[in-house]
Parts: sequence; structure tokens; C-alpha cells
Amino acid sequence: MTPLLPQSLLASALAPLVVLAACSAEPAPGLEPPFEGPFEGPFEAQAGALVAPRALPLRAVPLPAGGDPDRLLELTEAVGDLPAGTRVLQLVETEAGWLVLRPDHDLWLHGAGDPTRVDDDVHAPVSVRGSRVAYAQGAVPTLEIAVADLRRGTAERVTGASAPAWNPALGPDGDVAFVSSRSGRPALYRVTPPGAPRLVAEGGPFPSSLEAPTHDGRSLHFRDERGLTHTVSLHAPVPSSPTDNGVLR
Repeated sequence: MTPLLPQSLLASALAPLVVLAACSAEPAPGLEPPFEGPFEGPFEAQAGALVAPRALPLRAVPLPAGGDPDRLLELTEAVGDLPAGTRVLQLVETEAGWLVLRPDHDLWLHGAGDPTRVDDDVHAPVSVRGSRVAYAQGAVPTLEIAVADLRRGTAERVTGASAPAWNPALGPDGDVAFVSSRSGRPALYRVTPPGAPRLVAEGGPFPSSLEAPTHDGRSLHFRDERGLTHTVSLHAPVPSSPTDNGVLR
């Protein structure tokens, strides 16, 4: 069976994935859709609600017919050492500096010194916690989840048999929640490096938008393309057992 990919990855852009099952969801308090943005993301979970970070001076670049399907953003004013007019796929402020996902899918850190490349073949959205960042990495559709430490200058994959995998969220204890359709259907997994991923939930809803989900250690909070917020428990519903490829189910 061919693993299912979100439309976003099929288009190399991570546009909305239509995998949301019927569920209870409400617009984020104070953020009636459509929301203002783009934001530096990810949204923060506070008391079960999502709170938008401050907006950045970015505007969406119109896509030419038959052109690059990636959603490009353009700075309308300078940010850090990035001049107005700079085009990016994502821009996030971190403890180590500005994290820039360029149109060629290279991820760069613009900190105190010269810009440094963090990784290549990176797909939005990226999830940031402190100086660590998680992201989908690789060539579509063989995406795995990677984590980079911006202070140490290291980057490594934390999954190896989960492709296609996307929309990671870093937890407070170093673990990562992410979506994978390795079994043929999207499902939610959780991995604590260097361990193997564990199945958390099947059937959705799952993160699929351009904003990174938020992982608080107990639940995954995210907003879908309609502006509705969702909360999914990260406690595995059944005991897990290893499969032949090392993934725990």
C-alpha cells in the first residue's frame, strides 16, 4: 500500500491536509478566523487555548500559474540582518537567533555571527523549543523527522522508518510528536531519542497546517486550516510492541 501524503507534501508546500475526522473543535478565543498573520509561530498553548505569537512583517507572494507550489513569504521591512524583500518559506525567532527556511528548502540560522546552514531539504512547519528545532527532512515523499540543536550546531534524524512523516512538535522533555502515514493512513506518533517511535493515535484529527503544533508533554495542540483548534492526548491508548522495522505499535 502506498503511504498517504498530505496534499501539502505532494505539492512540496505543506498546504492543508484533508485528514480531519469529525471532532469537537472551537475557534481559538480572541482569534476568530481568519487570523491575522503570518506569525513567527508556533502557537502557544495556554490553559487549553492557542495564543498567537506576535506577527512578523511578512506578506504572501502571489503564486504564478504553473509555478513553484511552495507558499513564499516576503519581508516588508528588515528583520535582524534580513533586508526588506527577502523571500522565505518560514521565519522563526529562537533563543539563538532568527531561523530562516529559504525557498530552496535550506534551513539557516542568522545569529550573532555569520549565518550558518542548519540542514537542507527541510519542509515547513518547523517546531522550536529553546535552541532546539524539529522538522520534516528529506525528499518528498521519503520525509523523516530530524532535530537540530542550534547552540551545538548539530542536526540528526530521530526517525528512520516513518516516511512519510511531517508536522513535528518538540516536547518539554526532549521527545517529538509527529504525523506519519507509514502504515498507509495518517497516525500520530511520539518518539524520545534515541528510542523508537510509539503509536499514539489513529483516525485523526491530525496537524496539517502551516503552523507548527504545540506539545506540552501531555497533549498536542494545533490549529487547522479553518482556524479551529484541536487537542489530542499524547498517551498511547494501547501497549506498544516493536515491529520488524523498529517502530513501536
